[in-house]
This record gives sequence, structure tokens and C-alpha cells, in this order.
Amino acid sequence: MSCPNNKIGIMGGTFNPIHLGHIQIAKLALEQFYLSKIWFMPNKIPEYKTIENIVEEKHRVSMIKLAIENYDKFEFSPFELEREGYTYTYETLLRLKNIYADNIFYFIMGADSLITFPTWKNPSIIAENCVILAALRDNIDEGGMDCKIKHLKKMYNAEIYKLKGEKMDISSNNIRKMLSNKKNVSSMLPQNVLEYIKEHKLYDF
Repeated sequence: MSCPNNKIGIMGGTFNPIHLGHIQIAKLALEQFYLSKIWFMPNKIPEYKTIENIVEEKHRVSMIKLAIENYDKFEFSPFELEREGYTYTYETLLRLKNIYADNIFYFIMGADSLITFPTWKNPSIIAENCVILAALRDNIDEGGMDCKIKHLKKMYNAEIYKLKGEKMDISSNNIRKMLSNKKNVSSMLPQNVLEYIKEHKLYDF
């Protein structure tokens, strides 16, 4: 997964399922920070989450590969899936820096994750080993996000930037609920991902 230009974006998460919000945030990061690649890096079930109706790892992987197949700078990464047990972002970044010492990593997250960043495991280590890119999401207002970024930058001596773009109001949790209630989610998912969900009868759809 090495590349000549060493600015690598990381899109982490459970991707249960991957949706158009993930794709849009990745595109914003790629374009605004001139990244060479974005690695979509699904995790095993992390310790801090209890997720209802999570599908098998193989399905999450297949959906990611389908969603990014037409983007030449998007790549699937099994980096966290290859580990046993819970995964923590700080451990992943330390391992990545050890293997890809010349790369600069840009960790991409939503504003909701940024708000809870101090509660993450070893946030100072995360801040030391990556640039954080945050996208405006859901009920987080822009002014509040700006204040949070300023506070976190000072607290952790972190490099944090806000992605410029429309607020992302798509969530995997809401999609799962809508699918289970047989509601239309075609505007939220790549078409091939929706077809995959139908074919494999995922999320009680």
C-alpha cells in the first residue's frame, strides 16, 4: 500500500454498512489536502461500541470494495481486520508509522467523533502520529466545531483541520433501521452496495 506521494488518508470505522457519506468525506479529504491515497480500513468490533445487527466481516469487506471500486485513489485495507481482539486507533497508528515510516497519515473522522476524542484511548498518541481531518456532521454546529478544534489543538498540541463541505447527515445506524423497516435508502447508499444488501438479505431487508 505504499505510494510515491506519502500523504495517506485513513477512513476507519465499522462500515456497517458503508454509505455515500463515507465516500463524500473521503473525496473532500482527498481534494482539499492533496492526499495520494485513502485507505478504507474497517475494524473488528471495537471495545467502545455495541452495535446492533452487525453483519459478518466478509460482508462489510465486500460492501467497501464495491463502494470504492470506481475510485482509483481509494483502497481497501485489511490492516485492522488482520489483528485479533479489540483494536485501538493509537495502536493502529503506531504500527502504521513503524511499517510506513515515510508516510504522513491523515485520520479522517466526523465531528461527532471529534467531540468525544478526549475519551478515546491515548488521544495524545493519536495526535502525535497523524493529522486529524474532521467533517461537519448531524447536529454539530459549525461554531461549536471550530471551538472544539481550537481546544483540542491546544490540549494535545494536535494538527486538526475542518473539511469544507456540506454537513453529512447520513449514518449507518439510521440506514440499518430504515432497511429493517423496508424503507427506501437508495439516496444514501451506492447502488451496487444496496444490491448486495438485497442479494444477501442483510439487515433484515
